Amino acid sequence: MVYMGSKSKYAKYIVPILQKCIDDNDVKLYIEPFVGGANIIDKIKCENRYGFDQSDTLIALLQTAADNFDNVMKDGSRELWDKGKAYVKDGIMPEDMTLAEIGAIEFFASYSNGGFPRGYAKNTPTRNYYKEAYRNLEKQAPNLKGINFLCQRYDDLAADDIEGAVIYCDPPYQGTHFYGYANQPRIDYNHFWDWVRELSKNNFVFVSEQTAPHDFEPVWTQEVKRTTNKENNFKAVENLFVYKGE
Repeated sequence: MVYMGSKSKYAKYIVPILQKCIDDNDVKLYIEPFVGGANIIDKIKCENRYGFDQSDTLIALLQTAADNFDNVMKDGSRELWDKGKAYVKDGIMPEDMTLAEIGAIEFFASYSNGGFPRGYAKNTPTRNYYKEAYRNLEKQAPNLKGINFLCQRYDDLAADDIEGAVIYCDPPYQGTHFYGYANQPRIDYNHFWDWVRELSKNNFVFVSEQTAPHDFEPVWTQEVKRTTNKENNFKAVENLFVYKGE
């Protein structure tokens, strides 16, 4: 699924590292606490796969696509956008829309597929942004079958409750601009890294980030180009970190 911040273009590097860890250690449980557009988990082979996200509309859309893509809303409109936005921003649930339908208009019709806070992407005579994103998820849908999608925060996964799993974390980059409404929680990164440390004691935890605390080390690194607008291109480093201990 096209999704802001997706790791789809790095999947060919990241997936083999995760898959090797799964295969070499006979891992039966794979978890993504920030599943986003599910562009990594859909390529992982593991007996049990779980994708979490705190967005109930995103999870509803992904689960609907996995269960039966025919039930995904086929087209959008500005009227549906406004109704869906009222739910995410103000908690006003429209009587004639489901969470999956709100998720479809939210992520198919938004600028850079970033959700309602990013704004409505107006179609042009030659482009229908909703339809483009719809077709993208339609192609992906067969690979979503068998994944368990759950709406929950990353730290609802407690270190005491899980052992021997491969866990891949792709949080929003630390230090970047937060796109969201006031009612949407931000990440406490100090808490996040402490949580990763605890999980790493009994699990195989990997984190996609640009930087990490001193007690983490990269197992894969690549210089990439970032673009904030057509005049502003800059270089950054994409890393896959693991906890190395104190």
